[in-house]
Amino acid sequence: MADAKGGVGAGANIPALAHNPKLADKDFVVGIILHGRGGMPWLNEILTHEQIAAVSTYVRGQFNDYHDPVTEADVNSVAARITPSPQSCATC
Repeated sequence: MADAKGGVGAGANIPALAHNPKLADKDFVVGIILHGRGGMPWLNEILTHEQIAAVSTYVRGQFNDYHDPVTEADVNSVAARITPSPQSCATC
């Protein structure tokens, strides 16, 4: 998946990062990194909000044509809205 085109196999269906229109929404990509989804764990206790902003900006710009940067304020805004836990996570 070095080309970020996604993949399938071994019971996994990994969505593409490249040419993914969902990544146009900054909140979407930040939410996935913060809270995880499917087989991807949440990283809100591992990465700082500054690091999450940097990863989001990289993925959106490197594999797509979304070059407006994700800021730490963007991450803070998403983080303040929902904080799922393993016990209550129905959307992960």
